[in-house]
Amino acid sequence: MPFKHSRHITTVKRHVRHDPDLIRVPGRGGITPLHYAAESDDNINLLIRFLIVYQSSIKDVTIRDEPAVHIAVRNKNLRGFKVMKLLIGIVDVNAKNSEDNTGHGYRRGPGPTTLK
Repeated sequence: MPFKHSRHITTVKRHVRHDPDLIRVPGRGGITPLHYAAESDDNINLLIRFLIVYQSSIKDVTIRDEPAVHIAVRNKNLRGFKVMKLLIGIVDVNAKNSEDNTGHGYRRGPGPTTLK
C-alpha cells in the first residue's frame, strides 16, 4: 500500500497542499491517489482530505472503470465508503465497471454485505 508509512503520508499531504490537482493524476492502471486512499481504513484521513480538497475526484475511474467507492467496498473499507457517502452525498454503488461489477457486487464470503 503506497501510503503505508507516516513519512509517505506527510509527503503526499505537502504535495497536495502545494498542487491540489495532483489528487487527480492517474498512475499505472489509471489509479489516482484517491483510489489508493480508498483501499484501506488506515488511510481514512487522507481520503477525507482528498475529498474536501477536490470533491469531483470521486468521479475518477481506473482503467477498469472503478471509482474510489468500488475500491473501498471491494476492500471492505466500510469507513471509507461511509466517508465518501457523507462528504460527497449519495454515491452510485450501482454504477458498473468494465467487468460489469457494481459496488454491491464486491461482496466476499458467505452471505450478503450490507452497506448503509
